[in-house]
Amino acid sequence: MTYREIVLKVLKSENKKMTANEIWNVAEKKGFIDLLDSKAKKPKNILSSVLYTEYKRCNDKDFESTDEKPKRFYIKK
Repeated sequence: MTYREIVLKVLKSENKKMTANEIWNVAEKKGFIDLLDSKAKKPKNILSSVLYTEYKRCNDKDFESTDEKPKRFYIKK
C-alpha cells in the first residue's frame, strides 16, 4: 500500500476534514501502516510530505484541503 492509498482510505472511512497528523493516527489505529510498502525511518513525516506534495501537484485531485492552518484534507465530492 502506498502513502497516497493510505490517505485516501482514511479520508473515505472517516468522512471528515482531517490534518496530516490525524490521518496518521487513524491509519496507525486501523493497522494501515503495517501494510505500507516503505522502510522509511520516519514514515509519519513522509506521509505528511506526500500529502502536501500530491495536493499541490495533482490537477485531478481526489481530495481537497482547507485554507486554515493547520490544513485539513477531505475527499473531493
